[in-house]
Amino acid sequence: MKIAFTSCMDAERVPRQPVWQAIQNENPDVLLLLGDQIYMDWGLSLGRVPKWKKVIERKGEKGLRLFAQEMHRRYGLQWQVPEFQALMRWFVGNRPPAQLQVTWDEHDMAWNNAYGEGVDGNGHDDRTVPGAVKAVAQRLFHQFVGVLRDPASPSSYPPLDLPADLISLPAPTQGIEGAPFEVNGVRLVVLDERSYRTHRDHPDSAAPQARLLGPAQQAMLFDALGQADLTVVAGSSPLRHGYLLGHQGWAAPPDASGRTRDYPDYQAFQDAASASGKAVLYLAGDIHKNAWGGQIGSSPIVQAVSSGAALGNMFLKRFDPCYGVVTVSPDAGGGAVEVALKRLDTLPPTPDNPSVDSLRVLRYGRAGWEGAIPAADGDAVRFEGTASLDRDMSVLCLRGRTRKFSRTSVALEFDGNNFETLYHGDPAETEDEYAEVVRFSPAPDGLRMQALRSYNNSDPQTILLREAFERAQQNGRPAVVLYVHGFGKSFADGVGQGLALSKKYEVETVPVSWSAGETQDHSGLLKLLGSVLQGQEEAEDFWTTGRLRNAVLAFGQVGMGYSEIRKVIVVRSLGALPFFGAMSTFRSPTGLHDYGWGGRPPHQVIDRLVLSAAAVPVNDHAKWLDYWGIPTCVTINRDDAKLKIYNWLELKQVPLGMSEPVLHRLALCARYFDCTQLPGIGLDHDYLLRDQLPPALEALNRAMVRGETMDPPFNGFSASPGHGNYYQATNV
Repeated sequence: MKIAFTSCMDAERVPRQPVWQAIQNENPDVLLLLGDQIYMDWGLSLGRVPKWKKVIERKGEKGLRLFAQEMHRRYGLQWQVPEFQALMRWFVGNRPPAQLQVTWDEHDMAWNNAYGEGVDGNGHDDRTVPGAVKAVAQRLFHQFVGVLRDPASPSSYPPLDLPADLISLPAPTQGIEGAPFEVNGVRLVVLDERSYRTHRDHPDSAAPQARLLGPAQQAMLFDALGQADLTVVAGSSPLRHGYLLGHQGWAAPPDASGRTRDYPDYQAFQDAASASGKAVLYLAGDIHKNAWGGQIGSSPIVQAVSSGAALGNMFLKRFDPCYGVVTVSPDAGGGAVEVALKRLDTLPPTPDNPSVDSLRVLRYGRAGWEGAIPAADGDAVRFEGTASLDRDMSVLCLRGRTRKFSRTSVALEFDGNNFETLYHGDPAETEDEYAEVVRFSPAPDGLRMQALRSYNNSDPQTILLREAFERAQQNGRPAVVLYVHGFGKSFADGVGQGLALSKKYEVETVPVSWSAGETQDHSGLLKLLGSVLQGQEEAEDFWTTGRLRNAVLAFGQVGMGYSEIRKVIVVRSLGALPFFGAMSTFRSPTGLHDYGWGGRPPHQVIDRLVLSAAAVPVNDHAKWLDYWGIPTCVTINRDDAKLKIYNWLELKQVPLGMSEPVLHRLALCARYFDCTQLPGIGLDHDYLLRDQLPPALEALNRAMVRGETMDPPFNGFSASPGHGNYYQATNV
């Protein structure tokens, strides 16, 4: 059984919409349209009171009729989109019309950030939808859905048919939610998440608590859970997601005082799903891109989002058409669920060959999901202190200890619950020229950590690195990886990513932990900017770059004693800034060995440097790489969302990790792999750490991280760029 879902379309700005042909090619059994079928407004809504509300308040009956005429016109435009109409006719001609399910969101209910009930958080009703407006909008919505579901609907949209006195229409007593239905043993529930919504900080004394679903719809949803081994719930708003400038999901970042601002429905839904003991897949739209939400808290709810079926440009921002496909394959013990989030390249459109932003395969049984659930897009790969550790691990820490421990001169030992207290929060200033060393080892209650100061000499660092090479030798691991993490990672996040690399690629990893902007709250634009600036300041700090330079030198020096073990340096994201700063001391190919490599050229000491999603400017990178002469692999995603934000905030050169390879500015010692639009990539930043990537990309990542031979052409990569293709650019 196959479910296709998407949301957000605007026929006025996008009269041709190839996404519908792509969906028809999928041959779905169920089609879900999850809101914003039209846009009564579009763009940044900066006014306190929406434009249409002002018109209705000022002109009364005449204003409401103008609103109705405009809404009817927009529905008519969407029906007359050739690809859309063809899909609807095909679907209701080959499937029960009830398996076409449509809900609405704010733009096809009234206006941006519309609330169906109550007043806004400021005590006004600026964005609340009056009862008569809801009545008009609901009638026109039902007319649109009726046209979609009727196999005999004419090509022209039916005329507007409303009573004479619109302004006196009573508010509907119920929203647009429908009853749960079942297809091939899978239960489906489609929600109305606008009709009953209030502001999160609802001040109405009659309704002191914010609400999203309304009591009757909430009861219907909770009743439906557990009636089948798998329940698919769909709505217009994500349960959780990250907006840079706002947040319309069920969950929200805390306010300035730290107060939680989630809708109570958010936790109640998780509790009800947990009590049901069954698997729940939640599908949503709204955010104008694809996003894998992963598991919601500790509940059995897994989220996937697809949005932006047909949107016009906003200023210079272009929205690629997106849709999702869920394929459920039941069997005797439960079944398999494949979730593919797909995207069309609009230059030129190729609806028969969409790229796959991400592909996740899950398994469910009689008692819920089985096996691991892939982490959400953007979730940090984190090392929890209470987690078990199945191997010894070493860390080089460039950051200073927190003030509480800054004067401590002896080796410190902590249990698994407290290991991060040394390097959490505001780092104290230290003047050591060498990284502190941290050892992790398994213990009955989780792990042990021992941290030791360098005392301005290299002995602890050298000993720790030698231990890593000894472990690699004893355990048959082909490489030791010096790993420099990227932006916004805490001490635990950096260690977690290092451990993930060790397990995924069967190497010995030595994470290098540095202060990367992780102490800032990223929930708003100004806070994110502050975090980026903090990360840049730390990246350019004299002590940070000096300690990293000495760590690289020690890594090469120790590694020369283990000729059978490959030496690989992996640098990600903003970690490229301190790395380039540290290495800029070496301005010639002979510079490195002058500092203690015994006259051996760099390529005979370091087997490979991997720059993944590097945030250094593209213009000067080749000069530095050729100075150092280390064999280098550069991975690029031109759609990288995090680097695009960084580039926008930085307002300087385009970062290397999102720039299209151009032959005249490639380093002679480097190979470049453009991963843009490969299946499983999408807007991703963490493709070295992700699972379920295409086999060729998995093989590429493995060869890079392990320092294995990569004679061109690398297997699985074609020689020409294009939509959905793998490609390698090299002038070696």
